[in-house]
Amino acid sequence: MILLSSYGFCSPFISEKIREYFNPVGKTVLILPFAGSNCQQTAVRERERGLIPFGFSPENIYVAERDFPKDKLFDMIYVPGGDPFLLMKEAKERNLIPFVKHAVERGTVYFGVSAGADFAGENLEYLCLVEDCNYCLRDYDGLGLIPQKVLCHIDQRDMGTLQRVREFDHRKTIFLRNDEVYVIP
Repeated sequence: MILLSSYGFCSPFISEKIREYFNPVGKTVLILPFAGSNCQQTAVRERERGLIPFGFSPENIYVAERDFPKDKLFDMIYVPGGDPFLLMKEAKERNLIPFVKHAVERGTVYFGVSAGADFAGENLEYLCLVEDCNYCLRDYDGLGLIPQKVLCHIDQRDMGTLQRVREFDHRKTIFLRNDEVYVIP
């Protein structure tokens, strides 16, 4: 299952929507906090303000660091928001793309929030139209979990931005408002 949203577990409204699809009791979650400028701070914030109140036990919350055991099967991989280009750069440097794809193929739930939702798509080049890319990237390939583009926070973007993204290529775009969760069973 793939869950995509503009906001994550820190939003009580989104947490209630996610609860319809995922029961955290006794489940494990891996946080990939690489879209933020301070990974440790992002992980602590998501853990304390989002995952524990949602119902995950503290001992079942893992944070991906530079070298974490990639042989463990988690019930959920949670990718919080931030800079989508930083997330791509870090995921590629850490060789996380094959890990995440394999986990999802084996039944792990992927919950991508904002940059994490963008990253679920095949290619993120369209985001250059709406966000600054401050990294030298050889390619803009994402996870490829879905064939669509994702644009989060559309209720905070101007119509010109939305139109530029629509025109970027002919593939479907998933436009997410801040109060939505897009679910792919």
